[in-house]
Amino acid sequence: MMSQEQNDLITRTGPKEPAGKLMRMYWQPAALVDELQGPRPVKAIKLLGENLVLFRDQQGRYGLIERHCAHRGADLAFGRLENGGLRRLPRLAVRRLRPMPRNTRRAQGLRAVQEHHTARLPGD
Repeated sequence: MMSQEQNDLITRTGPKEPAGKLMRMYWQPAALVDELQGPRPVKAIKLLGENLVLFRDQQGRYGLIERHCAHRGADLAFGRLENGGLRRLPRLAVRRLRPMPRNTRRAQGLRAVQEHHTARLPGD
């Protein structure tokens, strides 16, 4: 039988936990392509214990970011899709991000840069 410490080691998936660090090195299924169809392809998800927002821009590129804005704590699941990125609500309509390239392998690369300026894709 497994001890409580061994069980915690392999089942806790937080960003600072050993199993969480390992799982973030590989692709994780987040949603079906069909879930991001329609007029507003934005979906709030919880993946490995983190609240995230998955979206598809007008050019069909996918993006994955933390659900809450680092600046104001606004819920980006209610943000607007504009100009190839996701913006938070119009009161402080600051462009938050551009989607990441599809060939990004590590989970740490799946999230866009968290800053108040546009995160550029290579070649943009």
